[in-house]
Amino acid sequence: LFRETELCVRALEGWPGTLWIDDRVDLAMPLPLSGVHLGRTDLPAADARRLLAPGVRIGVSTHEESQLVEADADPAVDWVALGPIFATRSKRDPDPVVGLERLRELRRRTAKPLVAIGGVDCSRVGVVLDD
Repeated sequence: LFRETELCVRALEGWPGTLWIDDRVDLAMPLPLSGVHLGRTDLPAADARRLLAPGVRIGVSTHEESQLVEADADPAVDWVALGPIFATRSKRDPDPVVGLERLRELRRRTAKPLVAIGGVDCSRVGVVLDD
């Protein structure tokens, strides 16, 4: 996985976007990645922050209001993901669906960038962005 990630980094040299990795702080440490996204069972954001180079951003998954508020208060967290917004088949045991109405409500609970995750595909991205 390290070699594959390294090849992605090289292939994207000069590209104006950013490359993030999911869950793998160990890969974000030696490679020039822009950020890492941490799930609820991954390394805590504060521990990841101590390991990562300055400037590497950290996003975390949240699935309910208390988790979102906790992530918002955590200085190690740069942005928050909330979901699943819709039913998803990408997880074996997904958390309960948050839905668009709850997304609208919880958006106000964080000053950090908020990303809607879970079941958001090309047919639904417009309605998520509109909300």
